[in-house]
Amino acid sequence: MIGIIIGGAAVVIAVSLYCCIRVGAEEDRRLEELDRRAKQDAEESG
Repeated sequence: MIGIIIGGAAVVIAVSLYCCIRVGAEEDRRLEELDRRAKQDAEESG
């Protein structure tokens, strides 16, 4: 019975960590895209 509870908790923690890492990676990609666009705009404007 305790093993089931520990296993369930491990699954919940693993899913939570996966979601956090996924959202963080998506945000990082978004920031890199904004940075790249800002550099392109700066180069185009002089």
